[in-house]
Amino acid sequence: MKLPFKLFSIIFMAIVVAGCASTYVPPTTGYKAPEKSKIGVLVVAKENPSHTHVGTTIFNNFSKEYEYDWQLKENIFKIFEDKIESGTTYDVVDISNLVSESDTLTFVDVVNKEWVFNEKSASTREKLIAQGITAVVIIKETSTLAAMECGMYGCSEHYSQGYGLFTRSFLGLDNYMASASFAISIETIDKPVDITRLGHVKETQTYLAKHKPLEDFADPADFENMTEEELAPVKAALIEYFENLAGMTRQFLVGNEEV
Repeated sequence: MKLPFKLFSIIFMAIVVAGCASTYVPPTTGYKAPEKSKIGVLVVAKENPSHTHVGTTIFNNFSKEYEYDWQLKENIFKIFEDKIESGTTYDVVDISNLVSESDTLTFVDVVNKEWVFNEKSASTREKLIAQGITAVVIIKETSTLAAMECGMYGCSEHYSQGYGLFTRSFLGLDNYMASASFAISIETIDKPVDITRLGHVKETQTYLAKHKPLEDFADPADFENMTEEELAPVKAALIEYFENLAGMTRQFLVGNEEV
């Protein structure tokens, strides 16, 4: 039996609004990526989807990986390639051979209400700039906040352990979510702008946006051993999430600041 998502996520909106209001985002001064720019994309993710489950007690919790070949890493790259290159002179390139795990891949920050480059990543940025790259998209799979339940005694946070399906059950009531469990940064490195801090793009980075409720998800025959067909709506929701994000990225790069 499924329970509406809102009953699982009671959020203190006043706290959220206050937090957002205190984060200053400088103007982007009419940014547009130069013609024939290269856009670097790095996607780091395991080959197969996960199912993270949080039950009524910790004894019901589990996380497992399914050996279904979703090729999500390749699909994400292709989505950004198709969206950004469509109707532009831009060239989307894989930068996995240009950066390493030890590199600092946070290139832009805000200091004194101005966009500035992060000095810790200066050498990496210079290496990318030398290759003609003017913007980077970094997408790394990681454990992320998936649900928050608040009451009079505080809040409980529940985390997804990887992309795929996240489920929360309480006293026999089930909630299904497509988990885009990734840390994402989208930044321009010719001029400093962190696109993921802007308007509608920023909204895609909240835990609620990354964990889409699947209201019509059919209860599986075997909850702990779902078929690839049963998980198909999860994959579809993740593809939709990245298509939306890639579309916004393209809009900013071509000079549309309404993102």
